[in-house]
Amino acid sequence: MNTYSLLAKAYEATIDDVLYAMYLNLLKKHTHPSALLEAGCGTGYLSRELARMGYDVTGMDSNPSMLELASFYAGEENVTVDYKVHDLTEPFSGQFDVIIMPFDVVNHIEGQINVEKALTHITHALKPQSILIFDLLDQQFMDDLVGYEETIHFDGGELRWRVTRFSNQAIKHEIEVGEQSASHQEYYYSEAVVQEMLGSYDLLERLPLNGRAIYVMRKKEE
Repeated sequence: MNTYSLLAKAYEATIDDVLYAMYLNLLKKHTHPSALLEAGCGTGYLSRELARMGYDVTGMDSNPSMLELASFYAGEENVTVDYKVHDLTEPFSGQFDVIIMPFDVVNHIEGQINVEKALTHITHALKPQSILIFDLLDQQFMDDLVGYEETIHFDGGELRWRVTRFSNQAIKHEIEVGEQSASHQEYYYSEAVVQEMLGSYDLLERLPLNGRAIYVMRKKEE
């Protein structure tokens, strides 16, 4: 089973509230309500709040189970978000004033070639002088996660999560909900490598946090 399908109902219980608040603060500081894409939106926890703030939000994720819940929650909360099932390594249409890739979306992409593909598609979808915000996990934090275990209680059950070593450059998340189990990997990418891929941007702000940094980039004039 796909990890994200298994995780979908528990996903919002795993959201990092500090990181969530940081994204909202950075968006308020560097952007204004406009056309925004959340790439890797999951169940739409952040996209719903942005819609309430007046952004015209598109939420994109590769997992249909996540987006089914995202659409359900948006309906329950009476907010409008355009959700689309899509893999970031494939081209997509649309032009946006702001694109965000929150909660280590980049680290979930397998392989540097695929990261470059995703960032190229993101760049094509951003208007000149528009804003890209994303975060990256650092290697020490990922290394320190190996061996970590936690049980997360959510409405409807509990999620058991543990982290193991996958390779020198990746960790493996093993998830159990009830009798079902699944796993997925996260990969380390250096700041220098990712910055090189983003040569058509100016760095506006780098915000260091525990185990990661958030980057605010502005696309240069073409």
